[in-house]
Amino acid sequence: MNRLTLESDLGIESVDALKHTLMPLVAEHDVVVLDASGVDRIHSAALQTLCAFALERRAAGRALRYDGVAPEFADAARLLALDVPLGLAAGGVS
Repeated sequence: MNRLTLESDLGIESVDALKHTLMPLVAEHDVVVLDASGVDRIHSAALQTLCAFALERRAAGRALRYDGVAPEFADAARLLALDVPLGLAAGGVS
């Protein structure tokens, strides 16, 4: 299992670093667990990056789970209708 704790500030300026952090995990065979419990600011570009990651994992038949999701993260995902692609609407398992 690979665990990644997301930064508390996922503003647009953090998207490039987030992408580079996620890229090696796309092909990881073990379950990837994202801890989004500390996220207090998230830009739509960061949500789109995470959504692309979740969709790539799902397309490859690889699991992604969340271990804690901050209300700010969940609210932003719902507002942009990304909760389902991110795997949040299904109880955090995709």
